[in-house]
Order: sequence, then structure tokens, then C-alpha cells
Amino acid sequence: MKTYDKCNIIGDTHGLTLWKDLVIDDAVNVFVGDYFSPHRFIPYEDVEKNFLEIIEYKKKHPQTVLLIGNHDEDHWHICEIYQRHHFEHRTEIQQLFETNKDLFQMAYSFKNQILVTHAGVSKGWYESRIVGDNLEEEDRLKLTPDKVAEEINRVWHEDPRVNFSYATNRKMSDYGAYSSLQSPIWIRFSALKDFNLFAGMPHIQVFGHTMVESIESYCDGYNVFKGNLYDVDCLETTRESLLIEIGKDRVRHVYHYQVADPPPADQL
Repeated sequence: MKTYDKCNIIGDTHGLTLWKDLVIDDAVNVFVGDYFSPHRFIPYEDVEKNFLEIIEYKKKHPQTVLLIGNHDEDHWHICEIYQRHHFEHRTEIQQLFETNKDLFQMAYSFKNQILVTHAGVSKGWYESRIVGDNLEEEDRLKLTPDKVAEEINRVWHEDPRVNFSYATNRKMSDYGAYSSLQSPIWIRFSALKDFNLFAGMPHIQVFGHTMVESIESYCDGYNVFKGNLYDVDCLETTRESLLIEIGKDRVRHVYHYQVADPPPADQL
């Protein structure tokens, strides 16, 4: 099996086709989720077609990673009825996910240095849903992206509603406001930067969910306190993804992959 040194992380698509300009065939392309529920109205047929084209890209390029976002999980398992558009198509959308369920996952680790989820992983949620108790500092500092991704995917398969939905615990979503218990499909950047599971560690967390005008990063010095975080939920305003290259077991390059001359807003 071919190995890849580059990871290209693409933000929330929400029915937009910009991903077609951003995918790189010789990299691991990671979609952070939220394929439906467009911010502005897009006909359902177009959103569904775009989703199926992402599915086909994944099938042609098996290294591609399709993550689950809060809107996806809502359509698929949770059904909390807060979708912006196309609620009348909820059964069809649920069936699309169920038909292609083997193509999706909740978390991804790239070369055990980069953890990608839809919204990010906090210490509080990891303690609550993975450890079941307080996480001792010496044990937290031993955590790796590989281990964390494995555990997140495990509990997602076990019970997505209990482990990721605010239906069972309102503090697990941003409806619960600022909380360390918000789940990896719900936590907002304001809370994540204060409760980053990898605070004080070299590992990078990449996520979407909180809209930004262009890719934003947060790093406090040498990650001594709060860690190294990148928000890639920017496709509403710019044609940009985050491209990370690993060389000799360390991060060699982190840069924005941007297509020049973004289209007019009404063509996004």
C-alpha cells in the first residue's frame, strides 16, 4: 500500500463544490464533515449530487478520509431536528449515510502527529466518555493522536447518541455554551483552546465547525500551555485547505493550499 507524506485537510463543505479545486491526488485528503445543511439555500438535488461526488472521489482514492460532523451525525443517528434546510429529505440523507457507512469515521490520525476531527477533542470530554474518570496528567502526556483517534472511533461505533449528542447531556454541544464536556463534533474553538487534550504537547489538532474567514491557527509559544490548533472551516469565504507535510517523523511544512481568484459569492 502506498504511503503519503502529505495530509490535505478540507473544511466543512455544506453543499459547496469548492473541494474539487482543493483535493490533491498524491496526498491524504481529509474532509472534516458537514456535507449537508448549507448556510445559504442550495437546492437539495445539488447538495445530494455534491455529496455523492465526494463519495465517488473517496472510492477512487481510498486514502481519502471522510469524517463526520454534527450535521451529519444529526441526520444519521441523532435526529435532533435543528437542520437549516432540507429537513423534509432527512430520511433520504440518513439512507445515504447508512448505505455508505463503511466510508466514514469520527477521527483520523496522520502519522501519529496530527489529529483531525470535526470540532476538536477536549480533555473534559475525553475524561467523561473515554476514561470515565479524571485523567491523570502523566497519563494525558502519554496520549498520542493514534490512540485518541482509535478511542474516539470506538465509542462512536458503540453509541453515537450517548457519546456525542447533547440529547443525553446538554453540556456536550455548543447549546450548552462554554464547556470542557463538549464533544468532538460540537465543541467551539473558544472552549477547545482552553481545554485542548494535547495542551503542552507537540501534537497538532485540526478541525472545522467554527466558521472563519480563512484558516486560523492558535499556538502559544512552544505549545507550553494550550497547544497547537488549526481551524479550517473557511470555505464560505475562501478557497483554501490546510496542507501538512511530514518528513523524518516530524512536521516539515504547514501551509495553506489556496486556489487563486476565488469565485464570486453567488457562485460558491
